[in-house]
Amino acid sequence: MIPVPDKCLHIFDFKKDAETQERKIFVEKEYRFCRSKISAIQKLAKMTYARVNSKMDEELVRNSCDYKLLERAYEDYQHL
Repeated sequence: MIPVPDKCLHIFDFKKDAETQERKIFVEKEYRFCRSKISAIQKLAKMTYARVNSKMDEELVRNSCDYKLLERAYEDYQHL
C-alpha cells in the first residue's frame, strides 16, 4: 500500500535477525498467520485504500496516511 523503492527494502532473516529465540518463534508465527490470510489482508487493504482516497469515512481518513501524497513522494524519489 505504501510505495517503497526496492533498494530500500531489507529481507528479514528469522534465523539471523531475531534477537532471541522467543522473538524468532513469535515472528515466524506472525509470518505464517499473515501468509495464511494473504487474500483477506490484500482485499481489506484495497478497500481501505479506496475508502481513504474517496474520503468515504472521515474517521478512517483521520487515522490513515495520505496515500496519494506518499505515491507522489515515491515518484519524485524515483526520479532523483
